[in-house]
Amino acid sequence: MQKNRNNIYEEAKKVFIDTNSPKEYVKFESNIRYLQHLHEFYNSDQKISVLIGKPGIGKSMLLKRFVYENPNPKLILYDKPFFKKYELEKQLAKDLLGQNTKNFIEEIENNLEDFEYTVILDEVQLYDDYMLEFVRIASDTKKIKFILSLHEIDNESALTKEHFTSRIFSYITIKNPSLPELFVYFQKKLLSSNLYELSESLKKRDLQFIYQFTQGNLRDTNKFLYTLFDILSYYNEHKPSVLKSLKIPKKFLEMSAIHLGYINA
Repeated sequence: MQKNRNNIYEEAKKVFIDTNSPKEYVKFESNIRYLQHLHEFYNSDQKISVLIGKPGIGKSMLLKRFVYENPNPKLILYDKPFFKKYELEKQLAKDLLGQNTKNFIEEIENNLEDFEYTVILDEVQLYDDYMLEFVRIASDTKKIKFILSLHEIDNESALTKEHFTSRIFSYITIKNPSLPELFVYFQKKLLSSNLYELSESLKKRDLQFIYQFTQGNLRDTNKFLYTLFDILSYYNEHKPSVLKSLKIPKKFLEMSAIHLGYINA
């Protein structure tokens, strides 16, 4: 169904508001691969998998989508970091054992089946070595598997030590989407909201203009596209004669880049 021309840019703007809903996850070639790696680990008898990638690249949404595709109460995602070992241990005891315990490791060894739970910890770059050592010990029981997501691994981190690396099944490095993937992302986002007309409003060369600033970082790209459609919405309401067709003139891309500080006016 065709959208009312009067609000089409306003509708498009809303599409690029950052969302936490795994239902709205947009798949393209590389993130399909990342999901496959997570599925392989989930179905293996391995202890730890590590997910690495820069902020805004889509790690958290990837993890939410993975959990969404595997609805199982024994697959647990903690998307907010813990800052103390006892906080993490207390939450795990509650979720895995149903009660607090004085000796968590002993209790899971006595009460859980092998690899019964898979626990995902996001923002692990905020965990100190003491907490990481607890994760290693818990994984050694073979009752819990861990997926650890973080921005990068510091050379001094416990994650780099041999007694830890020997337990890691895989390192999944999340990279920025390529330009062709970003074009797929743009089109799928608009098509999912029935904005068919606008899905062709930007060509690959237009996305290349955006890509030179955002490098495909999804958070930054969403911000750019939100700004672009916000400006277009304003012109559509106050100066509609400037918009002679749904094809977006380059000057609006440049205006968005100036507004976001990528270009000096």
